[in-house]
Amino acid sequence: MKLNKNSLLKKILLLLMVFLLIAAINPLTNYANKTKKSILVLNSYHYGMQWTNNVVNGIYSEFDTISSNLVIHTEYLDTKNFSSDSYFEKLYQLYQYKYSNNRPDVIICSDDDAFNFLLKYRESLFPNIPLVFCGINNLETYQNKLENNITGVVESFDLTSTIEVAKKLQPNIKNVFVINDFSITGQENVATVKKNIEHNNYNLNFTFSKKSSIAELINDINKLPDDTMVLLMTFNKDNLGQV
Repeated sequence: MKLNKNSLLKKILLLLMVFLLIAAINPLTNYANKTKKSILVLNSYHYGMQWTNNVVNGIYSEFDTISSNLVIHTEYLDTKNFSSDSYFEKLYQLYQYKYSNNRPDVIICSDDDAFNFLLKYRESLFPNIPLVFCGINNLETYQNKLENNITGVVESFDLTSTIEVAKKLQPNIKNVFVINDFSITGQENVATVKKNIEHNNYNLNFTFSKKSSIAELINDINKLPDDTMVLLMTFNKDNLGQV
């Protein structure tokens, strides 16, 4: 379940305004005295993905209404298509070249892949620059990695309410088949669902999709008994690399 887009963007905007104010009054930061403030938006996924487009368009439209004294740079990691260690290393080298003399005042990152990238490379790429995240699925994973100048909005889903609605629509439900891919986001979803199961008495049998092609997944769904609820969460890439 995605957060309401308008609510999410308002929270991001508020956090950014606080960070920009801090940057502007901090005499120890080299970038505080620039005429224009610079924001880097680092997206996990590609241009054209609806969620990513909504986040980026919302950021631009919100800041356009409040200030003309901002420069926004947007980058896309495209991790639905590329996600190897060597690929991330090349991106690191590219951003090091692009931003070594053009440091942003604040960074916004959307979703887990961009956040993980920044946790790994931020100290050398963008030291001491405030970071605002959105779309992170399980913040507990990062608790020991968060610094004072990192904040943001967590993406969450209400499994209990979802099941309650499903039971009202189909009272005979006895099983839940949870679908996720094996991306970082997908596996964070699995961990969150399992944690919910441990702390709630749903009186349902939960099973989880395995690594498979889209065709194999469809075949598995077709074999499910009629008393099964299918919970589709994140499935953007199968084990054959099809997006």
